[in-house]
Amino acid sequence: MQGARRIIAQTRLAACYDADKFMDVKRILLLGGTGGAVVVWLASAATTTRPVVRPAALPRARVIEASGAELSSEIARLHDRLRPQAVPTENRDLFRYSSRRATAVAAPAPQAAPVELLAPAVPMPSVKLIGMADDVAIISGAGELLMVRVGDAVTPRFRVAAISPTSVDLQDVNDHSTLHLSLK
Repeated sequence: MQGARRIIAQTRLAACYDADKFMDVKRILLLGGTGGAVVVWLASAATTTRPVVRPAALPRARVIEASGAELSSEIARLHDRLRPQAVPTENRDLFRYSSRRATAVAAPAPQAAPVELLAPAVPMPSVKLIGMADDVAIISGAGELLMVRVGDAVTPRFRVAAISPTSVDLQDVNDHSTLHLSLK
């Protein structure tokens, strides 16, 4: 029994706190002062010291007139910016870093033929060879799918002149020129 009493007495001495003593006054003041300083610091950061300036109350009509005038001046500025009056005097090359001037002599421009001598250009048909069968070519164009043989008309202007395993030759009935279509 004495051994148990001795162990109990030793554990009382080994306790990390003493129930009879309170926290001393220095610690209380230090913790309270530090906590109060943090609270004051946070409160001062959250508020502003500048006075709030309220604008003078204008009548509603003056406010509308002022905003209308600002809007019209802004619209005029944007119109000027969209259609600049100044034309650039130099052709700027965005791919050169220096401002060297080209010294090459420009060749004289060829004389254009008189308009009445030029024949009107006839547009080429928009046809495409999309497939082949034994002796039949499958051509698409103008929203149609045509299966043609040698001698058949593709358009009123072109007829099939020859068919090979990978291409078709179309001949113009007006000037007898040849248009070659091939599979891609």
